[in-house]
Amino acid sequence: MRIVVGVDVDVEKAEDDLKKCQALYGKYDKIFSRFDVGSELSGLNLRLKVFQNASNDILEVAEKCLWYNKNTKGLFDPRIIDLLELLGYDKDFPMIGKDGFKKGYFLENIDIELQQDLKVENGKIFFARRMDFSGIVKGWVTDKIAKFLLSRGWKNFLIDSGGDMYFSGIDRNLQKWTVDVEGFSSGRLAFAFSKAGIATSGIGKRKWEIGGKRVHHLINPKRPDKFSFDLRSVTVVADSVEEADVWAKTLFLMGKERAIAYSKGNNIKSLLLDYKGNVWISSELLDCRV
Repeated sequence: MRIVVGVDVDVEKAEDDLKKCQALYGKYDKIFSRFDVGSELSGLNLRLKVFQNASNDILEVAEKCLWYNKNTKGLFDPRIIDLLELLGYDKDFPMIGKDGFKKGYFLENIDIELQQDLKVENGKIFFARRMDFSGIVKGWVTDKIAKFLLSRGWKNFLIDSGGDMYFSGIDRNLQKWTVDVEGFSSGRLAFAFSKAGIATSGIGKRKWEIGGKRVHHLINPKRPDKFSFDLRSVTVVADSVEEADVWAKTLFLMGKERAIAYSKGNNIKSLLLDYKGNVWISSELLDCRV
């Protein structure tokens, strides 16, 4: 995370605000982590099929999940937590270890509409099944931190939440912020932005084998038994990191050809990298290339 300061007197304020940003990451992790048994989400997942009190943050993200589920035709779905755990992804990925994955699984399609399993009414929330909001939260949190910095009067800054990024204004060289694309050597393919959110979803790291079958963490809720490996990663640029985060995952699940057609038809700034090293860049994103 970087803040570009104009005068020396701003340095102390910038350092203080950066500390507050780190505190915000901790706050939201305590609300949304599926690996922390003490998180608010974990507590909600223990009591199903009843309306429960929830924080405004949980309610806001839940409503966004419902919206994205509808607008991605079900490809974005917070109910895949059960499927992930059946595949052995039941703790933070680096902690699982080489032999930590389960030896077998049976994955069923999620056919029931999300609106039946997730409801927000009168300031309360209803889970009929356990939920995992990680598919949207990192982008959502990054946007929250960007809004905090803007509210503090900062115009030029970069936020990097582990690959989900937001760029505002200009860098210390008075130029647009530049970023390399994952999967390419530094300087080979880069883009410049002054106000944008960017997110990448891929399977370069989070993939493993069960019973000789290759699997990964990007699960299609409509076809959880089918794991696509035609794409290595998808990068999306949008007005918000939240939007980029969701659509990067959604385009990946569509598969290469469908994702290209969808990006073209909906003017999505996207980059698709396949396992053969081929890259496709939307015309909208090409305009940002440096």
